[in-house]
Formats: sequence, C-alpha cells, structure tokens
Amino acid sequence: GTAFAGPLRVRMLINGTLISTFNITNTGDWNNWQTFTQTGVTITANGTSTVRIEFQDGDVNLNWIEFKKTASAAAGSVIAKATLPSTSTEVISPLTISSNIASITHTNGSDNPSWTLESTTDLKTWIPLDLTPVVTTTTHAWPLPDVPVGIIRLKVGTQTTAPVGWQHLTLHAGIQTVGLNFTHAPIFTGAVESLATLTLDTSKRHYLEVLSGPHAGHRFDLIDATHIDTASLNNTLPQPPATLADATIAVIPHRTLAQAFPKASLRATATPDTADQVIFYVSGSYQPHWLSTSGWTNEAGLSSDDLIIPPGTGLLFKSALTTARRLTFSGNVRTTPFAIRLSEGNQLLTQPWPLAASTQSLGMLSGFISSASRFAADSMQFWNGDATPNSATYTGLWFMKNAITATSTWVFNLDPTTNQNTASIIPTGRTFFFKPAPGATRPQWIIPAP
Repeated sequence: GTAFAGPLRVRMLINGTLISTFNITNTGDWNNWQTFTQTGVTITANGTSTVRIEFQDGDVNLNWIEFKKTASAAAGSVIAKATLPSTSTEVISPLTISSNIASITHTNGSDNPSWTLESTTDLKTWIPLDLTPVVTTTTHAWPLPDVPVGIIRLKVGTQTTAPVGWQHLTLHAGIQTVGLNFTHAPIFTGAVESLATLTLDTSKRHYLEVLSGPHAGHRFDLIDATHIDTASLNNTLPQPPATLADATIAVIPHRTLAQAFPKASLRATATPDTADQVIFYVSGSYQPHWLSTSGWTNEAGLSSDDLIIPPGTGLLFKSALTTARRLTFSGNVRTTPFAIRLSEGNQLLTQPWPLAASTQSLGMLSGFISSASRFAADSMQFWNGDATPNSATYTGLWFMKNAITATSTWVFNLDPTTNQNTASIIPTGRTFFFKPAPGATRPQWIIPAP
C-alpha cells in the first residue's frame, strides 16, 4: 500500500541490469493493498539471480512479488502471450489472423478452460464475442465474422493478449488510397538494455518503436539489435534520444510491398499499363511500382518486392481491372502514441490504427497552425476516388481561425461554417494528404494513444 499522492515510478533490475520500468498508483492508504501486474518483461539470466525493486518517487509497503513464465527469451516478446490460470498450460504463440480465422497455438492438451475472444470499436471498451472455436490438442481457432473491420484480443482468466485486427478493403476501378493500419507482431518488447541479447533476422528490416516515456511514439530504423540507422529518413527524430533507459520499447519487422500486396491476390502482367500498381508519394514526386509476372517492379525495371512501407505512410493503388475486388489486411494493433515527422509540402499519410478518426482524436487541435485564410493555414485533402470509382478530385479541409472569437476549427473548403473537429471524417484503411501552412516549421506530430 502507499499513500503517496501521485503515480510512483518502479524499476526492476536483475543482477544490476535494468529490465523493466513501470508506474504504480496511489492505493489510498498504507494498509490498502492492490496487485499490480507488469507484462512484457524479458529475463535472460540463468541460475541464481538478485532481483532489485526500486521505488523512485516515495515509500511503499510491499507485500509480495510473483514471477510467472509466459515464454522463453528466444520467443521474444511476452506481451502478446497469456498463461492459463490455475493450470500448467502455456500459450506459446501470439494470437494471429489469417484467412478470416483467428488462432493461437498452445500446449493445452485435453485441458480446455474457458478462452474468450473480445472485440472493440475504440480500443477502450471490450465485449465478449459469441464464437465457438475449433479446438485441437495444440490450437484454438475461431472463424471470424465477415465485417469490414474488426479488432479482437484473447482473454484467458484475467489476462489478455495484445490486440490484433483485420480490414477488408474494396479495390474498385481507377485510383484509390490505401493505408496500412496494422503492424507485424513485435519480436521484442521490454527495456532497451535487454537488446544486447537479441539477434535480428538479417533478411528483414526492423525498426525500434518507443512505447512509453518522454519519447513515446517515436521510431528509429535499426542496423542491428543495438545500432540505430541514424541516416534513415524514416526516423521520426533527426537524432536518437541520448537515453531510453526509462522507456519500454518494441522491435518490429517492417512490412514490405510484397507482404502487404501479395501477388496471388492481384493482377500481374508483362506490361505496367495492364498490371496493378502501387504508388508512393515521396518529396512531392509520385513513384509507381507495377506487378510484373515476377513480382513488384519499379520504373527502372528492378524488383521492389522488399521495398519497405514505413509506418504511417499513405499509398495510392491503381487498379488494372474494372471490377471490384476485396483485399484483406491484418496484423497487430498499436495502442500507444504515434509520431509523424512533418516536412514542408504535401505528405501522404495514414492513421496508426484501424479506427475511424477525427482531427480531435488525432491531436490536431493544438500545435497546428490556423488562419482566417485557408492558404495560410494547415490543410488536408481527401481523395474522392476512394468513395467514387474513377473520380479524380479532392475534398479539402483546413484549420480556420475565427477572427472575432479567435477560436480555431477544422472545416471543409466548401462548408466553412460547420465545425468538423469531432467528426469521424478520417476513415480506416485510407489515406489523406497533409499540407502544413507555408513557412511553418514543426519537428513532429505526436498522435495520442486512442
């Protein structure tokens, strides 16, 4: 128990090495007891070890500490895993989605306690799903409802896995925007000091994402497990922080063009004009990639299968067919802040999670530039081709300042009288152009956690 007024920072060290930092809250009285659980802790020490718990902001009455194994160090992050209560069962893989099936692998055998899938529409309120799994001695698999967007997690007793989700996006004739709102599962989650024991797959590109602390939301491309690629333009800060000692971080594989847009689901031909295309927008220039019979190919005729799609990057998709198709995206769902490094001129962006968003929910009511003139304010553009096939026009939105009240609101170009601050006008799976006010310089935009 603790009567300390605010949250207390706690550090856990094994043999003098920091492995985790987290906060605990005031319990109201020295004799009011409350259990706090910290997941995602990786312990690599063998044999007898010394555990040190440091309470940095005040005194605490500590009753007991319990450690529960949820995965081996080699398996990476334990944040997406759960251990069954009151049994020796261990879940040994994260919850995943494939072909409209959610599944998890375990060592359960014939012992089948109650496992519940929960869903959410806002990453805050979770409700049970009435789904019956297909069960084997080593797997649970749940057929998922055929809805456009879904976010789920597995609840086992009082524990839950990291959320995962899916989105069915209709690709129709013409050009439309596509935003990837999911991530690959982290291969590591924990304190940065533990990265020295991590070995990365050199055939893949990885990035470090800061989950907590003063730099939460920032991302840095990695050369290897202990070295940041300081020259990468994907980094959200010009230079890495001097220290991330008090932060929780994740190491996540980048998603590539061939992974996000698999050849088997799309039209591949021998010529660019008759094939599906994915178009990047980089520094004011459109960079198309077309699906040849050998894979994704850039304008120079070189393979772009392994071209990474940095988080938050918006894309354009040019369909080679006149009939509509459905493409499904899935993966882990981010629940922490998200940084975007702003630059001059237009940027094609997507939001960091599969939730319909407003300018308010994306943190765009402060730190952005408003003006009585839309040509001097921050502005956004939405591609009308997303809703109307073959349309080649935009709908504009700008941050208007009322000259009389000095209040600022986001309004559409053609309707400057209607406040759009709280309207869910930014859909999932799509993108938008953001154009900063002329001459504006801002280091980054931090989108708050939902």
